Amino acid sequence: MEWIYNFLFSAVFAVYLFIKAPKYNKNRWLWAVLGYFFTIFALCAFFIRTGRKKLGWILISIIVLLTIVGAFLIFGILYFFGSLKG
Repeated sequence: MEWIYNFLFSAVFAVYLFIKAPKYNKNRWLWAVLGYFFTIFALCAFFIRTGRKKLGWILISIIVLLTIVGAFLIFGILYFFGSLKG
């Protein structure tokens, strides 16, 4: 069931980029494929390449921060449960 959500999520990004790319003189098929496989990162790159640099860099910054916080949470939880055994 999860694969359906992943497919739909990727498809939404691909369709959005497919529609928006020609407005900025970009190859619609290239951006659609990138949007399907790389989703939010392709969207950030698209924003940066089309002159909406602030939005693109803000999204990338948020993604990186959330990834770092998530990694610290996972390692913290693993450390906590590892110290309970000991």
